[in-house]
Amino acid sequence: MSQSPHTASSPLSRPASVAATPPEGLEIDIVANDAERAALADLNGLVAIPALTAKLRVKRWRGEGLEVEGEVRATVRQNCVVTLEPFDAEIVSPLHLRFRSEEHTSELQSLAYL
Repeated sequence: MSQSPHTASSPLSRPASVAATPPEGLEIDIVANDAERAALADLNGLVAIPALTAKLRVKRWRGEGLEVEGEVRATVRQNCVVTLEPFDAEIVSPLHLRFRSEEHTSELQSLAYL
């Protein structure tokens, strides 16, 4: 089985199993901790990520997969290319992903690649 670019070594990962997901689905609220935000900022060449949250709805998809819908919100700090002064930008991004695994498990780790 080949690995996707989204591996367990991603700075932000939340495991979710199909077996543990109830038929009605579940709500997941993610608040990235300091270490996760720092690692993501480094990975993406940012000065910092002061805030990163996600509100997700996880439900079963086609029996052996998971479908994840929701929204990711972040405050990212980067340097201006002209003045080199840091500034913050707010990001709000809808999310709709599907995961399928032969082992009937999936990992919610795509948030590592904002």
